[in-house]
Amino acid sequence: MFVLVTGVGGREEPRLAAVAIVRPGSEARVKLDLLDALYPHDTSVRVEVYSGALAIFSRLKPGEVRALAERYPIRGLTAVREAAEVACDADPRAAIEALLRRVAEKGLKFARVEVRTRGSLRGRDAEQLVKRIVRELRLLDKLGAKARIEVLGRYAVLCILSKSKR
Repeated sequence: MFVLVTGVGGREEPRLAAVAIVRPGSEARVKLDLLDALYPHDTSVRVEVYSGALAIFSRLKPGEVRALAERYPIRGLTAVREAAEVACDADPRAAIEALLRRVAEKGLKFARVEVRTRGSLRGRDAEQLVKRIVRELRLLDKLGAKARIEVLGRYAVLCILSKSKR
């Protein structure tokens, strides 16, 4: 479900492929360890640091990034979540709204949607915004998937935590 962005010369640009959840204070070390693990497979890999999380940009598929990161014992790395859908905007609220509208167009349904913010947007504001939009777009279904929206600065990233029961 990813649109590959082509840059100069038709080369594929790295996209936000995964979000790494790390212990607070370990971000810099885990970033270096992740780069060491991923660089041999993708020389364009890039990692942005946020409080308690890292955004991994790569040309690899999200599942490949997760598998490679989990293959190596990286101290301080709690989880690697694949990015199912990503939206980017200077205003994080607009990014969240664009993300949820794109998800609604695809017909995805969720039993539960969690929100975690890291950046300028307050968590409570993001939760209220997501509740309102999810209700408005009718994205809730008891048999849907469990999802988390990670707000990393100007990026809103949808991570599927568990598959739907259908």
